[in-house]
Amino acid sequence: MTHSHNPEPGWYDDPEVALRLRWWDGTIWSHHTRPKPVIEHPAEHAITGHVTTLGGSAPGSMVIAAPLEVQPYNYSAPYSWSPGSATGPEFTQPVTAQAMVYEPEGSITPAAWALAATPLVTLLAQAAAAVLSGFESTPFMWIAGAALIPIFWIIIWVRRDLITLDEWGHLRRAHWAWAFLGDIGYLTARTIVVRRQTGGHGWAPLLTNLTLTAVLINVGIFTPVFEVLRGAMM
Repeated sequence: MTHSHNPEPGWYDDPEVALRLRWWDGTIWSHHTRPKPVIEHPAEHAITGHVTTLGGSAPGSMVIAAPLEVQPYNYSAPYSWSPGSATGPEFTQPVTAQAMVYEPEGSITPAAWALAATPLVTLLAQAAAAVLSGFESTPFMWIAGAALIPIFWIIIWVRRDLITLDEWGHLRRAHWAWAFLGDIGYLTARTIVVRRQTGGHGWAPLLTNLTLTAVLINVGIFTPVFEVLRGAMM
């Protein structure tokens, strides 16, 4: 069924979780969610002074006035929808989206820190490949597998990072294809996209990765994993 008066895109009450907002894109509910903002309720100033209560409180006691009653911060869901509905949201009435400044829940995921540690993982993989290549009886596949560990590491954590960013409400994310340029390539693209949505946050994983890479190269114990793989094949 087509609705001629769909609500404007915006954040509305999540039909599934009462304390959460979900992004309505103007047509359907998206997967982007965020907690409802906490609104401070105004309260009357505390009244101090020498008072006497019915219970005979001593002079100098404090009486705190009850907070003023205010209406809670309301969000109106544009559609009434049960999670088990097969046909999706049913139209009730159009509403105006609540205007609010949007910012995702966070900027640095555990997966981003795992990607930041990729130089250390690569170093361990190089050491394992070097040890295995020292034994004539070691199958070549073992050596190649050890050298490929950092590549699988990057693939796994890039995927996990993109999933988490989506769950945290990032409407834009770096494309997974940046992983073809390695951990530094993906983290660079990720940082640029994330900081635009979080007010400049999200630099730490990239800076950590670059620092580890520079230190390991300077001490002469780190080479790109592709060089290790090529050496194992010769």
